[in-house]
Amino acid sequence: SFGTGSYMIVVGPSGTGKTAFVDTEIVLNPILQQFLREPSMRQEIEVIYRAQERPPRQKIVNWISYLLWWKERRLVDLPTLLQLTGKKRALNDEDMAAIDRLSPYMEFISDSVTLIGGAKTPQDLYDYALDRIQQEGAYFHADMHYVYRNGVKMCSFNGEKFGEQQAELEFGKDKKGNQFVSIKRGNREILLTQQGHKYVPKNPKKLRVHVVDTINKLRGDDTLKTLNAWSRYAGELRDADAGAFVDISQMSKDDMKSMDKKMHITQGHIKGSGDIPNNADIILSLIDPLHYDITEWGNDGEIYDVTAMQGSFRLGQIVKNTHGDSIHKFPFVMLGENGYFYELPQKGMTANDYAELHEKIFKYRGAPPPDAQAAMPFNDISKIKTTRRSEEKNPF
Repeated sequence: SFGTGSYMIVVGPSGTGKTAFVDTEIVLNPILQQFLREPSMRQEIEVIYRAQERPPRQKIVNWISYLLWWKERRLVDLPTLLQLTGKKRALNDEDMAAIDRLSPYMEFISDSVTLIGGAKTPQDLYDYALDRIQQEGAYFHADMHYVYRNGVKMCSFNGEKFGEQQAELEFGKDKKGNQFVSIKRGNREILLTQQGHKYVPKNPKKLRVHVVDTINKLRGDDTLKTLNAWSRYAGELRDADAGAFVDISQMSKDDMKSMDKKMHITQGHIKGSGDIPNNADIILSLIDPLHYDITEWGNDGEIYDVTAMQGSFRLGQIVKNTHGDSIHKFPFVMLGENGYFYELPQKGMTANDYAELHEKIFKYRGAPPPDAQAAMPFNDISKIKTTRRSEEKNPF
């Protein structure tokens, strides 16, 4: 399971769909599931998305492309949506009407997601995340001598109190002689030891997800030190139950060259490596077999004809999972046009499976373009009505 107090890394070579996987499976689909529920039954989700590799505007258009498929079964990629060089056809009035029908979904998504562009340092990401966390709860952390609440010193481990305290404080030592402070308020109590961290949110049911795409774009003079710094920051906030963290990472080019037909991924494939595999709870890899001239994959008769899937076959692997099974592989199809993922049968593909795949997905690629052309091209994302967060520096 993945939720508050979890740290996931999605790794793979360039062009395998890492970002699309995170966008659809970690961001869009969970939010859309809440949209479809009764308002009183919804879980509040907030996503802080660091788009360091592509500008936020492009990501929004990609999400519109995904929604057009998810809701309307219209296969329209980004160049076609924006009528750029490489577009597959002109847009028509039916496309424009379908885009307009997405407005309620996009408004709900925009209320849940803050997109921030530009490469930043690990300290920048940590400071921003900590500020958001402190706005919606109490973040307690301790050094060897003092306890702080949202950055303000509140007491020492020796019993000294600073300022007016609304919480009840008790001081003591455990059986091993370690000092601790018990902080009680109402029916909530936390126990903080030296160098410990703990977050108490105002809304315990809210899920806050921090996404970094990609961590290889983080700013810093030394690549390994930069990656390790962010990994430690994310690990600290994860350990305090202050959110869920998802990092997207490029695979090491040297390891990419040595891939065999089993396409088995290890923790060492994470570019820069260092402390990252140790800090993560879940590591998920994505591979495109055609990158390695592998046209067939499978074990013990469970065969998948990669060439029959129009370059869309992907192999996922759970490289590490501290909460359950690992080294589990799962095949699926990814539509590069919109980032849609379709999981394939676990025990190989039959002729009927290939026929069903064509009927559900691939036939739309060969569908003739509609005749009627729209009166104007879709070249402005303002055509999609979104709610802007005025208090955010970079709102979605």
